Amino acid sequence: PNHSLIAVPHPTPSCSMKLLTCLLLVLPAILALAVCEEDATPAHLTADDECLSESGSCGLSALQLRSARSGRCVDDAEEDSRTLHATASCEQRFPNEAKVIRKYFQNESNRVLLFGWMQCPCVEIAQARFAAEKLCYVGRQWENPKSTLMKYLQCKEGDASSHSFIYFRTGGQDGHNWKYVGNGFKMDEKAMPKKELAANIHDAKAKTDCNSPSVKVNVYGTQLEECRVGGDSAGSWQDDGTCSEQTGGVHQICIENLPADFSQATHQSPWSRERAGKRHCVCVGAWSLYMTDAQKHADGARDIMPHCKAIPETVFTTRYLSKWRDWNGYPASVLRGLKELVARCLTQESSMELKC
Repeated sequence: PNHSLIAVPHPTPSCSMKLLTCLLLVLPAILALAVCEEDATPAHLTADDECLSESGSCGLSALQLRSARSGRCVDDAEEDSRTLHATASCEQRFPNEAKVIRKYFQNESNRVLLFGWMQCPCVEIAQARFAAEKLCYVGRQWENPKSTLMKYLQCKEGDASSHSFIYFRTGGQDGHNWKYVGNGFKMDEKAMPKKELAANIHDAKAKTDCNSPSVKVNVYGTQLEECRVGGDSAGSWQDDGTCSEQTGGVHQICIENLPADFSQATHQSPWSRERAGKRHCVCVGAWSLYMTDAQKHADGARDIMPHCKAIPETVFTTRYLSKWRDWNGYPASVLRGLKELVARCLTQESSMELKC
């Protein structure tokens, strides 16, 4: 009890003093009720009833409803955000991204879709498989590892570990449904046999007359050969021994006899001393810089020779060349590099059919 309220003989307080005393006593209780009071929303209303706006936002009443049912108070913006993300649909969390994907689905001419983060090998696997089948497809690939489009697709498919997403239309020519077949790793021949892929292509009524550059085809248009010789495991090639890397260093140029000064001449550590005279996969940026600065190492630039049957045709694509405007901050003429590459590849091949 507050003893200040005990009646004692003194002058009667004014009305304003009485009101102030009452407010001081009840204000803490009012504040507590304001924070944790259960929402007055009807008991039959579900959280989703108030979370269906196109903007994907929820009213405070819906958040309070969830909060009351879980026995917790929504007392700060961070908690509001966590609660909203835990209950909102993927389309509500990523409305713009959902709209983008929906347009791809609604386009009747689209039969196969590939979405993915470019640095994931899964995208490389899918593209190589589609190119081998001459399969026509569309979609988007992105450089940003935190792409909101990827986050939406992860949410949509319930798989936060996937970084690529492949869809085939189902139901024939007039089909309006899409089948998610998995990420790019699913396109590996061991994961999806040729017969299964053919069935998906047939059901989607997809075209197979698109000639996309493939990392499995060399610059002469024949099957890509290994750059690796014997059991050598230090040549920067892929597990299959080819210079078909599409992420990371993107090493796609197979060098026949690597010069000892190659790495230092291209502003790297002296690792090429140990690889001198051996085959090695390098990127077109380093190759181009070595040829751009040919006057600094005339003998090496004259003698260096690519092993062209082990160089994929993708080195001539805009996508690949756009990565090499310079090399480690040093200007490298990619045009000069390609000119020297083509000249040497034409010199070492005797077949006119392959040259053309």
